Amino acid sequence: MVGRSAVGDRAVQREGYREFIRRRIHGWLFYLSIEDGQVPTPVAWAKVTYGMQRVLAEQPASPEVLALLAGSGSKKIRHIARDRAGNGKLRTR
Repeated sequence: MVGRSAVGDRAVQREGYREFIRRRIHGWLFYLSIEDGQVPTPVAWAKVTYGMQRVLAEQPASPEVLALLAGSGSKKIRHIARDRAGNGKLRTR
């Protein structure tokens, strides 16, 4: 027989999985909006995970998006974005 604590632990674990999935979906929807040409606000950047910021800094992006990334995010993200924007290495599809 499964005790109440084991059932509660599984519920907490499921909620953790759901939150992870929500963050991933939010990140990829954010990515797609940028691909569609939208330039996000700094507040929106703060809600995106480090991993997605890194993907956006390394993938094709508009000069506006790279400028925004170069001014926010972690040191690594800022460096990647500044390097790409400053060297004219904007990759296109």
